[in-house]
Amino acid sequence: MKKLFFLPLCIAITVFCTKSFAQSYAVTPTGLKDAGDTAKTFIVLKADGKTAKELYESALKYITKMPHAAVQAKTEADFIRFDVTADGITKVKQIVKIPIDAKYTAELTFKDGKVKFEVTALDMFNANNDKVKLVFAGSNNGQYAIYNKDGELKRDDAKDDIETYFKNISTQLTQALVNAGASKNDF
Repeated sequence: MKKLFFLPLCIAITVFCTKSFAQSYAVTPTGLKDAGDTAKTFIVLKADGKTAKELYESALKYITKMPHAAVQAKTEADFIRFDVTADGITKVKQIVKIPIDAKYTAELTFKDGKVKFEVTALDMFNANNDKVKLVFAGSNNGQYAIYNKDGELKRDDAKDDIETYFKNISTQLTQALVNAGASKNDF
């Protein structure tokens, strides 16, 4: 009897974990990757039953309401490229905690029921001195690294903060997409 109960529980946990990771970025030594498949540099946001045009319109509405975001290119019902400046995305601990800001470019590609979300450029820098960078791996003069040159995690707090930031963005964007066609005051 215990085996019969355990199998459905394992299946439910696997499905839940797969769905959770399918919409999250992971910080790796080579950059942002899909947490569920680190060979991919993008994540897919699902909005079943929504047309590409509905998803495009909702995403465009969401982006225009994001603080410090600007649409750079768009093709109706197909594609949006936008830039974002994110203040205080993380802090790097040295003698004191140094605030790190980020500037990134993201692209959204639309199909019925889903949106490909890819961060194509990410620059992270000291909020007080933009010449001092936070990089994914390695370290040169004037840079802080999340991973050392051998791929070992050095700054787990920064890794967690960046993943949380992009998880929040993808969650909010997914909510906007799922609510496609809802009233204009919903997000």
